[in-house]
Amino acid sequence: MLRIALQLKDLFHSYCFWAPFVSWFVCQLTKGIIAMTQTDEKRIASFFYHFGKTGGLPSSHSSVVVALALSLGLKNGFSSDIFVLSFFLASIVIRDAIGVRLSSGLQAKTLNSLGSKVSEQLDIDFQPVKEINGHTKFQVIVGGIIGFVTTLIFVYIFY
Repeated sequence: MLRIALQLKDLFHSYCFWAPFVSWFVCQLTKGIIAMTQTDEKRIASFFYHFGKTGGLPSSHSSVVVALALSLGLKNGFSSDIFVLSFFLASIVIRDAIGVRLSSGLQAKTLNSLGSKVSEQLDIDFQPVKEINGHTKFQVIVGGIIGFVTTLIFVYIFY
């Protein structure tokens, strides 16, 4: 039990943990603030809805994986195995956010629109599919910048 407590203590003192976490939090906070400024009603509800939502500006997925890769590179060296692993993981996550998730979301919106129209015309039940929110390249770049800057702040100010 003491060993686990010591490991948790080390985890919570590591910028490799805090930089990605804080970069995620900053991205989600930014999404909530943007949503609050774009609505006239129920601003607080809109903030919390968008705070927990995936997709949109900025990409918290990109922010987290960039912060993780950079912090591991700075801590262990950019030629270390753990950095190489995190770099390729980041590449996959970012590519997925821009490509697969964005395309799936657009296809789901089209399918739901078509299904609703057919349902109305033929008077049949239609269950809409879940619309996955992907990211544009701009949203991913902004998320990556937030992850990069957050990590540098943690490394050079707090450690």
